[in-house]
Amino acid sequence: MAKMVLEDEDIPESLKNFYLGIKTEATKRTYYYTIMSFLNHIGLGPEEIVEKAKEDPEWVEKSIIKYVHDREKLVSGNYIKVFKASIKLFMDMNDVEGINWGKISRLHGSFLLLLYPKESS
Repeated sequence: MAKMVLEDEDIPESLKNFYLGIKTEATKRTYYYTIMSFLNHIGLGPEEIVEKAKEDPEWVEKSIIKYVHDREKLVSGNYIKVFKASIKLFMDMNDVEGINWGKISRLHGSFLLLLYPKESS
């Protein structure tokens, strides 16, 4: 894959900020994929999520928790770790405050089942 060019007019400012915090092209690709997967899941673009996060960090925090819960049976634990690192970097590089990263970093397994119990059929 070609290097991501930060001067490209088509790259949103929030992604340019995000890329500045990543050293390697491989990490840029991996983190980009996880961020875009999350954004597709919640139906927002990069600029929209930054704006929403600054207005209502609790909503974004809950969206991250729900996304992790929805994915935990579909992907590896390593993917969840990479996702949490990438979304935190994305928010940090775009000056988003008010998200409880300590709570998010501790999410895994049975704790999520207490928050979002499986629906019985």
